[in-house]
Amino acid sequence: MAAEPDLILAGPTQEKIYDQLSKIAPTVRVPYGFNAFRDRFAFVSEVLDKHKEMEDWTAEYEAQATKDKERILAKTGTETFAIIEATQKEIRIYSRTGIADMIYNDLQLPQALGLPEPDAWGGKGTSLEGLSTLNPDHLILMADSSDNVLEKSSIWNSLKAVQAGKIYRMTSRQNYNEAFFALGKKSLMNQLVEDILKGSQ
Repeated sequence: MAAEPDLILAGPTQEKIYDQLSKIAPTVRVPYGFNAFRDRFAFVSEVLDKHKEMEDWTAEYEAQATKDKERILAKTGTETFAIIEATQKEIRIYSRTGIADMIYNDLQLPQALGLPEPDAWGGKGTSLEGLSTLNPDHLILMADSSDNVLEKSSIWNSLKAVQAGKIYRMTSRQNYNEAFFALGKKSLMNQLVEDILKGSQ
């Protein structure tokens, strides 16, 4: 049975078919804001007339983040964190979007010193040597498989986080598909917090 939506929310990737979508149901363009979760969340809640629900969710999420931050810092103190994405071709270090936004802004955990200035996507390509210079105490690794340029290198095993067993793995898909949306964001934070606490025992 064909879907009969009352409203369609269309992102930038649907721009070319906007006219087609608008013939199916009223269609609202969601502003492009890859690294602006809260702005996009507020926009969508306004469109759906769910502002109160958004405020309640945000208050609950921020309260949980504060509690989780205290639990983590009680174990890790001033130890630093870095968020890396590794593919077969490159290494990117993130400091602004997705999981990085969660770690540095929501949980307010210490950044590894010397993080590069991010590009519009919230990250920056780096070399193996650049990563070894950062050498964080904790490393959140986004990789869809172990067949990547980072884990196949000799530098990988020399990193403090690897030697201490403080590597927290998730897929790139989890970051892009979950960390930018309310339900996924909460679920990912729960997973990361438990992984970090377990790794810091």
